[in-house]
Amino acid sequence: MNKLTSFTLAALLLAPLSALAAGDLPITNRLNPASPFQRVAYDDAGEATLQPHLIDGQDWVFKNAGDATPAARSCVFGYTIRFGYSSLKAGAAYKVRLTLFADEVRTIRVKAGQTVLGEAKAENGKTSTAEFDIPAAARKGADLNLTIEHITGPNAVVSEIEILSDDPAPLTARSQPTLGTHQLGQ
Repeated sequence: MNKLTSFTLAALLLAPLSALAAGDLPITNRLNPASPFQRVAYDDAGEATLQPHLIDGQDWVFKNAGDATPAARSCVFGYTIRFGYSSLKAGAAYKVRLTLFADEVRTIRVKAGQTVLGEAKAENGKTSTAEFDIPAAARKGADLNLTIEHITGPNAVVSEIEILSDDPAPLTARSQPTLGTHQLGQ
């Protein structure tokens, strides 16, 4: 392992994700540093200034700390949560990685456009991740509409969203009006 790889790996392990901003993009895939996929968009859901791609959802911070980092304890909730991304490249491959945390068990459905990517479960007091490939057919040109839907539990929640790609170009926020409110939770 060379010095740059060692430094990058150490920085990723030591730096809290909530401190990383869009200006820090791209970074290597934090779960698999050897992966060709890099982070091209990030939302710390529930932190009003760190969720630039949020279209619809309400902010909340869970009081049950469990095993969660501050970034995992903050979330966006609703029956339907929407995020929008632009500047996707036609030939690039994309994935979405979600970090989930909850105060009650919840099951969510994740969609890109109208394509169901899969389901994930948020457990009481436990942080979990779910990762899904985003098929090119689920994108609308250079745009991606990501929807997180409630299946079971009180509502859908998501704490962090990372869009990963084999093309390092950062994504931008969709330029469309907000469909609902997103306010800081109690």
